[in-house]
Amino acid sequence: MATVTSYGAAGEVTGSRHVFSVNGKQILLDCGLFQGKRQESYDKSRHFGFDAAKIDAVILSHAHLDHCGALPRLLAEGFKGSIYLTPATAEISEFILLDSAFLQVRDIEFINKKHRRRGFPEHRPLYTPEDIPGVVARYRKQQYHESFEPVPGVRCKLLDAGHILGSAQVVLEWGDTENPHRFVFSGDLGRNNLPILNDPETPPTPDTLMIETTYGGRLHDPIELVREELAIEIDRIVANRGAMLVPAFSVERTQELLYVLAELVQSGRIPQLPVYVDSPLAKNVTEVFRKHRELVDRDFRKLLESSDPFGSKAVKFTKTVEDSMALNSMDGPLIILAGSGMCEGGTDSPPSSQPDCPVEYYRSYRRIYGGEYFR
Repeated sequence: MATVTSYGAAGEVTGSRHVFSVNGKQILLDCGLFQGKRQESYDKSRHFGFDAAKIDAVILSHAHLDHCGALPRLLAEGFKGSIYLTPATAEISEFILLDSAFLQVRDIEFINKKHRRRGFPEHRPLYTPEDIPGVVARYRKQQYHESFEPVPGVRCKLLDAGHILGSAQVVLEWGDTENPHRFVFSGDLGRNNLPILNDPETPPTPDTLMIETTYGGRLHDPIELVREELAIEIDRIVANRGAMLVPAFSVERTQELLYVLAELVQSGRIPQLPVYVDSPLAKNVTEVFRKHRELVDRDFRKLLESSDPFGSKAVKFTKTVEDSMALNSMDGPLIILAGSGMCEGGTDSPPSSQPDCPVEYYRSYRRIYGGEYFR
C-alpha cells in the first residue's frame, strides 16, 4: 500500500513538496520554497507540516526555487538521507540555492533594520550561503533512464521532462518486477518544440499519475508566433533607437531568448544589436548549458556548429553593480535581459559576485524592472 500527501503546490502554485510513503519508507518528491508575500512565505517555508527527520530520501524533479529552495531547511529540521537528481539539476540548483540564501540575508538585514527602529523582534533568514555545501554533499547524481533504489524495495528512473535543463519525471516502481506497481510524478512538464530542450518523454503506463497542472487550462501560442512578435518589437526598438528591457528568468528563459535572438539575426529578420544579460546567476547557469550539450535538441546542436548564441561578441554579461547601473545611461538600440527576481528583490547576484550590493540598489531596480518593458 502506497500513499502520497502534498504539503505544497496543491491548491496553490508554489512550494512543491509531496511525501510518497511505501513499505514503511518515506520519499519526499521535491522540496520547494514557498514564494509569495514576505510573512506568508517565511512561515510556510519554515514549517513543513511533516517530520523532516522521518524522510528517508528526496528526489528532485528540477532546479527551480519552488522545487528545490527549501532543501537547506529540510537538513536543519533533521533530514539525514540522500538527495537524488540529474547532474544538470545538481549544478543549477547549487547556484539557485546560493542566490536564494544571499537574497534572504539581504532581505532580513533590511527588515531587521526597520524592526530595530520600532522595537520589534528581529527575524533570522531561512538559511545562509554557509548552509548550501551541506545540501550539495547529500546530492546523488543520476542519469536519465538509470535505475536506482532511493529506498530499499523501490526502484526509480528519471525521464526527461523538457521543462528546464536537467528536469525530470520521476517513475517509481515496487513489488513484483514483472508486473510492478508504478507511480509517476511529472514534476513540471515542458511543451513540445520549445527552443533548446528535447521534448518531454512519454513514461510507461502508470497505476497512478501525479501531474503538474499550473497551465492545465491554458492554450499557449505557437513558438513561431512568439518569435515574430519579438521581432516586431525589436523593429520598433531599432526605429526609435530605444532599449528593450526584458525581465527574464535566469534559468531557461534567458537562454531561450539568447537562442531565439541568434536565430532571428542568422535568418536576417533582425539586425545584430548589443544584448546585455544583467544577471550573474544567468551567467553561471548559461555555463551549465554549455557544459551539457548532450541534453539539448538537434536544432540547437546544429546552430552550435556554426555559432554560439551564448558566446556572441554582441552578448555581454554584467559582472558588477557598476556594470548594471551603467546600463541606465546607454544609448540604444540595445536589449537588456535582466533576472526577473529584480522585480521582487532587485538583483539575483550571488554573494561571490556582488558582496556589497546595497538595499537601495534593490529598490532602484524594482522601480526600473517593475515598470514598462520598453523605453
